[in-house]
Amino acid sequence: MPKLTISIAVYNAEKYLDVCLNSVINQTEKDLEILCVEDCSTDNSLDILERYALFDSRIKIIKQSKNSGLSATRNVAIQNASSPYIMFVDADDFISPFMAEVLLKNITTHQSDFVYGNCQIFDNKTMNTRDWRLISDIDFQKAVGHQFFNAQSAPAFLPFYMHVMTCSKLFKTDFIKDISFLPIPISEDEPFFFECFLKANRISYELNSLYYYRFNRQGSLIGSNDKLLFSFEAQHQNQKVFERFGVFEKYKEHFLLHKFSRLIYRTSQTTGSIKQKMFEMLKNEIKTTDLTSYNLNILRKNTVFFQMQNILNLNFADFDILYQGDN
Repeated sequence: MPKLTISIAVYNAEKYLDVCLNSVINQTEKDLEILCVEDCSTDNSLDILERYALFDSRIKIIKQSKNSGLSATRNVAIQNASSPYIMFVDADDFISPFMAEVLLKNITTHQSDFVYGNCQIFDNKTMNTRDWRLISDIDFQKAVGHQFFNAQSAPAFLPFYMHVMTCSKLFKTDFIKDISFLPIPISEDEPFFFECFLKANRISYELNSLYYYRFNRQGSLIGSNDKLLFSFEAQHQNQKVFERFGVFEKYKEHFLLHKFSRLIYRTSQTTGSIKQKMFEMLKNEIKTTDLTSYNLNILRKNTVFFQMQNILNLNFADFDILYQGDN
């Protein structure tokens, strides 16, 4: 049995797949299962996978019978992983050669359910990289207090200042066997991460950024893409996770700020009629939020709260000028 399964979800990734695969097969930790779930690509992705598999027996290819999306491919990987630990890599990204070794040492040393990691942004236009942190290392360590933590010991704001992306982490396979990625085409990482955060008895962390997220790539999810409409469903699913664990009251102010921060950002990413539709949905979501049970002192410390109030007074033309997003 290999020590670690690295799962790669593959769909129409021929432009980036070589870089991704090379970063995985050249890990300093060699005892790997490389599980590639091919989601019925219409380009040469499958040919590339099969070529690599000829020369590296660690590569296993699972061919989906129909295109099912990222959530389904990741769920397939979880159920088919043969190793005690699993990490995920998207086919257009790449990883440090030390990532598997470092995170494996971390999770076994601290006996955690998963390791939280940071990542770097690789700008596909400029070819430059930069660290992507939502909270400084000093503030993060002050919040958690130890080399490991859990939802009970961490302050209520913390999960909303952690990267929700699945790919910067390493998990015990058994820990996530009963946690599924939901069938939503965007922000599927969020409800999965929040459930992991709330379920874990022990979370450890690695502050070094070992995952490289490709930014500004061709075909990224921007513009008049109606998949972005599912951003609202993703936030509703996030709330259901906290409610299911019976802890929504503890987190509700910070969740509200996170929710509208994401919805404002996603709406700003769109263009044309999709942007107008999302703007109306956003305004309605703000209007129908009853703030009487919320601690306004917490909300007023964050600029998102004032953005919410401002958006209520904007028409679409003004919003379209003021909120211009990127990818």
